[in-house]
Amino acid sequence: MSTQHRERLIADEEKFIFTRSAEVTSELTVLEDEIREVPDFQPATVDERENFPQRKNGVI
Repeated sequence: MSTQHRERLIADEEKFIFTRSAEVTSELTVLEDEIREVPDFQPATVDERENFPQRKNGVI
């Protein structure tokens, strides 16, 4: 594989990673905004997250 080909491949991978990262960030922002719109929403405590039954059983 030539150096030029390798550099182009790396640039393409970096572009893909940057684009996907932007998409995920955008998706997370939308979800966070939707969660904030739920009346009386309170994030789970660390204890609640650790004791979530489905997480213990490997379902999630």
